[in-house]
Order: sequence, then C-alpha cells, then structure tokens
Amino acid sequence: MEVSCLFCRKQFVIDSSDPQYFRLKYKQTNHYICKSCNRNMQNEAKSNVDYDPSVIDSKGYDKLI
Repeated sequence: MEVSCLFCRKQFVIDSSDPQYFRLKYKQTNHYICKSCNRNMQNEAKSNVDYDPSVIDSKGYDKLI
C-alpha cells in the first residue's frame, strides 16, 4: 500500500508488518505518520514536559494500588 506521511509529505510503501497498515486498510484512520516524524514528535513532546519523574514517584513505584 502506498501512503504519504501527514507531516513530511514523503511517499512510503507499507505492508502488513507496519503497525498502521491495518488501521489504514480498514478505514479506521486516513492519516499515516512515518517513523521518523513520529519519533521527532515524541522527542519534542518529552522535551516540552518540565518535571522530574523521581518527584512524582519518589519510592519507585510505578502502579497505583
């Protein structure tokens, strides 16, 4: 399946190994985001968050009881 990235507008050929393939195939979404744009957006979001995880979870627990 040939798709274009929503952000960089580059063309990509994806197959069933891509996690977004079935969502596009069954019309659950119309937008494809390539791996590099996805990674860049995640890194940017992480850099915009200004908190220290140790302050939130000082004892190292990762689940709420």
